[in-house]
Amino acid sequence: MMNYKSRKGFTLAEVLITLGIIGVVAALTIPTLVQKVNNRDVEIKLKKFYTTINEARKFAEAEFGNDRVWYSDTSGPVLDSDGNPIEGSSKQRIWFEKYFAKYLKVQKVDVDENSTPIFYFMDGTALSFASHTTRDWLFYTEEPEKCLKKHQTLEDAAGVCVFYFNYVPGVALPGSTGEDYWAGLRGKGIVPYKYAWMGSIPRMQDNCKPGNNGKYCTALIELNGWKIPANYPRKVD
Repeated sequence: MMNYKSRKGFTLAEVLITLGIIGVVAALTIPTLVQKVNNRDVEIKLKKFYTTINEARKFAEAEFGNDRVWYSDTSGPVLDSDGNPIEGSSKQRIWFEKYFAKYLKVQKVDVDENSTPIFYFMDGTALSFASHTTRDWLFYTEEPEKCLKKHQTLEDAAGVCVFYFNYVPGVALPGSTGEDYWAGLRGKGIVPYKYAWMGSIPRMQDNCKPGNNGKYCTALIELNGWKIPANYPRKVD
């Protein structure tokens, strides 16, 4: 008579079935967990940048006065007779280093293919500008070269590893149609990009969808308390 009490361990079939179940569960849950970690990392960096850069602005105002006085909507470097940028002549870099850099932990400064300065911070993030203005700021949640290598274009990278901000102390004029495209931005410090937004949440969500320029993605996260919404149109990495 077989003694069932003496049976120990599992059969090979039982082990394989168990491993298979574990594998299926892992395949279903690990990507979700990884995405949650990525989301949290981006949320922390965005909120930290927003807080830190505006604290730096307040320090600059304490030293130089109201930012309406010293703000400058400036562009890139001076070009030589051959059309090449003259090293050290970038107006954006000169302006940022005078008013902001000393209040931030800048690790190094580089330039992109348009000679626009890129300021690298100690936490692995970076800051740059649109090539033609200091009203549009680009905050990278990872090394810019790595971000753009993965996503090829700024439109694809926006809202994923690069996030747009605006800085309009009060000097920007209404657009050619008479609409005040800077409403809600003027005099607010460095804030998530909302140029020409006009308050439409559906328009903001549509702009953040893949295939569009993604500049409003930052504002979507801000409006959700600096948390990436459950229905966020892009996947951060």
